[in-house]
Amino acid sequence: MSPGGPAATGRPPYRVLQVINSLAVGGAETYVVRLANRLDRSKFQVWIACGHPLTVGKELRPDVPVVSLGRGPVRLARPLHWRHIFTLYRLIRTLNADVVHTHLNAASYFAQVAARMAGRPVVHHNTGPLDYAPITERLKARVPPLAALMNLFVDRFVANTEMNVHGLLQRHIPLEKVRVIPYGGSPAQPLRWF
Repeated sequence: MSPGGPAATGRPPYRVLQVINSLAVGGAETYVVRLANRLDRSKFQVWIACGHPLTVGKELRPDVPVVSLGRGPVRLARPLHWRHIFTLYRLIRTLNADVVHTHLNAASYFAQVAARMAGRPVVHHNTGPLDYAPITERLKARVPPLAALMNLFVDRFVANTEMNVHGLLQRHIPLEKVRVIPYGGSPAQPLRWF
């Protein structure tokens, strides 16, 4: 990306598909809504794909389309939700998304595979040291290997705290794939890593 963004180069706005489990009230959900509302429309065109767009979704600007992936939040524990890979693949192709920006792991896993199938880069916003969605006991043993596999599909990780960077490094994410952007901070601000 050039420093001036698409508007400075005459390029059309970057097409960004945000993917999250749901838009129920929560920290990551509120962050996604605020990000979508505040991105410069001359540089970014934004869509959100999620499970049922509940409470926080009502706060979205009218020019931010929400694509519902079902009646409830996307969860790994529901095998039928694996069909979301193909739904998201078709959506990424239809929108001709330039980048897929994922939040929270359940929906992220589906979106990461779909983005790779569509040949699009993935940015994952890591909101905690483990960043695992609530899962059943049966799946707990499978999540760390699944997370390690899915990390291969991610081009860039965004962490909001230095603690989250440590969590990513413990998951063997290369430091060069990680960028720290604190909530309420600007990516242009100089940041101390450790």
